[in-house]
Amino acid sequence: MIAAAAVVAALAGAGMVVAAPNPTEPSSTSVFNVGAQCSIKWDADTLGQWKDMNIQLMTGDNWNMIPITTVAQNIDATKETSFTYPCPDVTPNSAIYFYQFSHPENKTELLWTTRFTIADAKGATTPPTETTQPDGQSIPWGKGALTDPSTAVPPPAYLTGTQGTTPSTSGSSSVSVAPASTSAPASAGSSSAAGSATQSLTTSRATSRPASTGTSSGTASAASSTASANAAIGNVAPGVMAVVGAAFAAVGLF
Repeated sequence: MIAAAAVVAALAGAGMVVAAPNPTEPSSTSVFNVGAQCSIKWDADTLGQWKDMNIQLMTGDNWNMIPITTVAQNIDATKETSFTYPCPDVTPNSAIYFYQFSHPENKTELLWTTRFTIADAKGATTPPTETTQPDGQSIPWGKGALTDPSTAVPPPAYLTGTQGTTPSTSGSSSVSVAPASTSAPASAGSSSAAGSATQSLTTSRATSRPASTGTSSGTASAASSTASANAAIGNVAPGVMAVVGAAFAAVGLF
């Protein structure tokens, strides 16, 4: 297992500056009921690169990530720091779902949240069907899908051929190591998102905890300490962003 400090050192050694929108919610303990509000939070991008961010609901193992549906499009992650939408009806209801962040300016620069749970409307869940990753790591996972696949919004066109090609080097939550943002708060904006239901975006000072965006069901923890723990490599994440992989390769960490 590689410590978060090693990630930072690797990036520094490779001469890379990372200020991407580090995902902070959901956490590995987050549980959202179908039909309730699913919330997603991140630290603002301070380099001005993620002005057209898209978010996908994903499933699968660390090496074979499967897009389920696109839940948000065209988010300015230099200003917005959270997003909520009605939790989709999925099967199975288990801790096998995660989000992927991407932007068209660099289609290989991907970020992931940790795996979280989507329960049924009454809060019932089942354990993940798989307990071991293809590379032998003891990280639970499974394959989920929309109950009605016809409602799925396809991945952004720029991601064609790039889905699920970046393996994880550990069982961590999101491995973005962006520094705290110093950007000024911006007024809440709207973004186009999957489905016809109303979505909401909110902003917050990046020097404080990201703003809440509505009521979510279950234990959607997003305290700063949890976010920091999730950013360290060693929990339950689906993958490692490509820029970190490049840094590791540059310094010989894999």
